[in-house]
Amino acid sequence: MDSSNIVLQTHHLQKKYGALQAVEDVSLTVRKGDVFGFLGPNGAGKTTTISMILGLTRPTRGEVRVLERRVTPQKKQILRQVGALVGAIPGLIPYLSARENLRLMSQLYPQVSSQRVDEVLELVGLQGVGKRPTAQFSTGMKQRLGMGLAILHQPQLLVLDEPTNGMDPAGMQEMRQIILQLAKEGVTIFLSSHLLNEVEQVCNRIAVLHQGKLVAQGAIAELRGEEKNVRVKAKDLDAVEKVLQGLPTIPPFQRQEEAIDITGLDSEWVIQQLVEHQVYPAEVFYTGYDLERLFLELTQKAQG
Repeated sequence: MDSSNIVLQTHHLQKKYGALQAVEDVSLTVRKGDVFGFLGPNGAGKTTTISMILGLTRPTRGEVRVLERRVTPQKKQILRQVGALVGAIPGLIPYLSARENLRLMSQLYPQVSSQRVDEVLELVGLQGVGKRPTAQFSTGMKQRLGMGLAILHQPQLLVLDEPTNGMDPAGMQEMRQIILQLAKEGVTIFLSSHLLNEVEQVCNRIAVLHQGKLVAQGAIAELRGEEKNVRVKAKDLDAVEKVLQGLPTIPPFQRQEEAIDITGLDSEWVIQQLVEHQVYPAEVFYTGYDLERLFLELTQKAQG
């Protein structure tokens, strides 16, 4: 793999607090353009891992690299290319408005213009708050402003820990749209969340942590196996079944009430075989584990 394509990497990361092993041998690889979901039950070690990634905690063993440069509590210059929204409620100056909080933060980054402040306010949906102090903001509005502060300097990597905390369903949907828009603009995103539905909608790759250990990492589709599980709906299921049984190697399949589920074949190949035998399906689509089922299976397997 081209190392220049790797934005974040941890090598055999470990953290001990006395006899407690919080994180054990965690090696993650986040590539440019990823929306990378970081999953695990409460107490799995996600927050500790994020603290080490952001140079807030020194690993007991192993290392963190961001944009090919090592990160430690003493070596954090590269983190100027990183934005982060971590913690239940972002730290804000309560008597300042959203705009004033952003302008204050912009003083740390000479390249940030007043135009960028306006762009960020619009992106996070706070352009209409005027002079309203953030002390009067709801938790969801504070989360939006926290996101604005994290992306103000246009970071290459964005680390998010439960970014939809305190939001209603509409706010959660808007936050997902913000994440997808940032990814479209080329920002690499590392997203820690316990909301599996949220992760499934925005992430292309995930890692699952359990009791401090990495139990899975990869593309969601690959982990679910969905690219090799196909469901066929057709008016004449008998004809579909006849085509499958006539193949040189009969694939495993199961007939449902209104469809046939096939294992081990690509959907395009299935369509080609059916059409060649003048059987025209109404629908052909991939199926597989939903993320919740996959997550439960992985963590239960890790428990032994």
